[in-house]
Amino acid sequence: MYVKAKDILSCSHKPKDFEEFVQITTLEVGTPPQSFRMILSISDAGLFLPSPRCNASCWPFQQYKSSLSSTYVANGTHLNVEYMRLEAYAIASADTLHFAGLELPNLTFGEAWEPFYRTPEVGYREWDGELGLAPSEKVSNPFPYLAPRFSTAMENPFLSMASRGLLDRNVFGLKLSRGEDDPGEIMFGDANHDLYEGELKVLHLLYDSSDWSSAYGRWNVPATSIGVGNNSASLEGYAASLDSNFPLISLPEDIVMLLENHFGLKRPNQWLPPSMDCSKRDESEDLIIRLGGYDFVISAYEYTIEFDREEYGGHRCLSAFRPMPRSSREKYIHLGSAFLRRFYSVFDLDERTVSFAKL
Repeated sequence: MYVKAKDILSCSHKPKDFEEFVQITTLEVGTPPQSFRMILSISDAGLFLPSPRCNASCWPFQQYKSSLSSTYVANGTHLNVEYMRLEAYAIASADTLHFAGLELPNLTFGEAWEPFYRTPEVGYREWDGELGLAPSEKVSNPFPYLAPRFSTAMENPFLSMASRGLLDRNVFGLKLSRGEDDPGEIMFGDANHDLYEGELKVLHLLYDSSDWSSAYGRWNVPATSIGVGNNSASLEGYAASLDSNFPLISLPEDIVMLLENHFGLKRPNQWLPPSMDCSKRDESEDLIIRLGGYDFVISAYEYTIEFDREEYGGHRCLSAFRPMPRSSREKYIHLGSAFLRRFYSVFDLDERTVSFAKL
């Protein structure tokens, strides 16, 4: 049966730092269904949930209890699950996934039982596990300073929907949440044409993003340049890696320095990140990111992130730019939610494209 299915996205409430800006959705696993709040990531593959066998670091999470599900199927394969925010030892299990009005029986996922969090306190946040929607079954780590391990033996839910013939079109449309009063949406099988203005601008994926070894197995599109007004810096030969699970925009270090200087993003002291007075956002110039043959314009409301915390200097708008690691030899930039939340995005598995339109 072909369907168009959708679900609502929220974002983390009252985040304490950049790492807490995540997109959260709800899904159910098992029979009867057990409900979980999941980070939605377009740059990871597979699904993982905390196991009751997990160590003490899992206590804040809702845990998947296989003994309560009549549709649970043991697998037993041991996994090393790696995501941007954590890595974990896990065991493969299979059960029925209920998500966005779809039902996927016997989907293989990871039951995490020993997580290691990359960011302090990341385990005490508002999510239980992670749902990956990359265009590949396996995804390599794009960060050269992290170990290049791979997620294996777990099924990619989006690829599984496609291979089972569940969708009218093998696409999903995505609008990120911008806050409690502006929820996001993910739709499978089509785009929600009511959510965007004008025509979609279509970009073809770089390399073969179904091949994890050639392009990390991610939604990567060609980057051309970045600039302000009539001034721009070339990004020819760079890939732009799209990531809903990353809150910032990573660029070569020299470009970050130029942009922060141009926009007046300054460090209040040596310990605090560059920022501006939030009242200056309306008078700040737009940033133009050229991908393929199209210009995508974001404002200071995207390239800064608003915080009101004493440790960040009070009410300030912090720079969303992050320099790429000096050790990086790969020519890519990283466009996270600071960029993606400005646009409606359509990810097409069959045509190997990503399309953007203004919200």
